[in-house]
Amino acid sequence: MSKIEINHPHQLDAENLKIQADKLSTEMKQRYGATTNWTSDTEAEISAPGVDGTVSMSDSNISISIELNMMLSMMAGKIEEDINKYLNKNFS
Repeated sequence: MSKIEINHPHQLDAENLKIQADKLSTEMKQRYGATTNWTSDTEAEISAPGVDGTVSMSDSNISISIELNMMLSMMAGKIEEDINKYLNKNFS
């Protein structure tokens, strides 16, 4: 198993934070087939075959934790790079 841990600061208000998080969810679904289930205004679960994870947002930070099965672990670097690029572009 491979684990991706990302903590990214942001300066977005609550409304724009949720909008950008929803857009990130859509992007990850299109690229990797991952679905996001919002369990609250600031917490979500990420799932796909071979993928389990969480998203947690605060007033100043977004945290993403993803566990990949052994087969997908070879893609961990690319997935992490894609998420970081998106966060740097849209959450800064």
